[in-house]
Amino acid sequence: MHICCIANHFDIERHCSTEFGGKGLACPPACSSPVYMASRAWLPQALSSSPSSHAVPVINLGRLRKDPSTRALVIQDIVRACREWGCFQVVNHGISMSIMKAALEAASEFFELSAEHKEVFASANIRQPVRYDTSSRDGISRARSFLKHYANPLEDWVQFWPMHPPTYRKKIGEYAVEIQRVSMQLMDAILQGLGLRSMYLQEKLEKGMQFLALNNYPQFSHQDDRIGLAPHSDYGFLTILLQSSPGLEVMPHKDNSWKAIPAIPGALHVHIGDHLEVLSNGQLKSLVHRAILNHDEARISIASIHGLKQEFLLLAFMVSPWMKRSIVPRSWLMSTTQNCTGEAAFMIFLTSYRPISSIKGLLRASRSMELKKKYGSAPPEHI
Repeated sequence: MHICCIANHFDIERHCSTEFGGKGLACPPACSSPVYMASRAWLPQALSSSPSSHAVPVINLGRLRKDPSTRALVIQDIVRACREWGCFQVVNHGISMSIMKAALEAASEFFELSAEHKEVFASANIRQPVRYDTSSRDGISRARSFLKHYANPLEDWVQFWPMHPPTYRKKIGEYAVEIQRVSMQLMDAILQGLGLRSMYLQEKLEKGMQFLALNNYPQFSHQDDRIGLAPHSDYGFLTILLQSSPGLEVMPHKDNSWKAIPAIPGALHVHIGDHLEVLSNGQLKSLVHRAILNHDEARISIASIHGLKQEFLLLAFMVSPWMKRSIVPRSWLMSTTQNCTGEAAFMIFLTSYRPISSIKGLLRASRSMELKKKYGSAPPEHI
């Protein structure tokens, strides 16, 4: 199996125009479309009170550290969950309940601060190392406030983090380090499951991007939409989510219907991002998901997005053995983009606003058409 190559440079001029210019291969700035606002057709008709009978897979991560035969079985389960669902939950991951609880408390305490403390970080510039915003300004969220910042390596970024509440840096920092460790275990398992050698891309991922998004969703009131965050997929390789209470809903690949994700005590939710879809040549597909407001309580979530450094370009993707090397990297794009280099960089994902993620092209378009017929609108995709 051919493996992806990585280029340690960033050249926005080499990304060329395509009708599918989204979070990956971007159109030039002049042809970028505005932020996509979710249509009301995507508002849920009923809020799921419990997970579907076909519950999201739960993976015991501790079994990865067992004998090789047990590890191989766990890897098979993880890859199967990625293919069929695009997500799974992990337990026995090695992060203590006290660290997870402290992180949620620190997030909650930040959002409880006065506007004066929070507005210091208010910005619409997504390149800022720390950014606070609300649904009234970001044009994407239905009802949420959020704080986003980088976290890996911690010593490079923690100095930019909020100093209030006083324990924020300590609590969130401890959690960020632990989540980075878990992400490395998961990425190694997933890449092995796709046929790559053990610890493939380890060094680049260890030094790669970790982006924390702390979200505060208010309690649902009958005057508001139930959507806290519109349907979307994430950039990056993996997103690992910690949530204080239910509210996450996903659309598994196997049936294209919304499923509520339970907030299992001590569990972490993991889902596939756009760049892992690129790296796997479409073998794994990123997950469309949304946030729903709770009737009973406000909700805090901490999403940790993991991937390569922003300046790295994915130049080629995993290609089946029977495909000629000469068609890499355009093989995954096929006829969807006639003039593209096949490159995708994280900063392009962050700075592009298009209704459809670029490099997914027609391979995702057929799925979008099915969703449009069923729900009246294709899911928006945004940062």
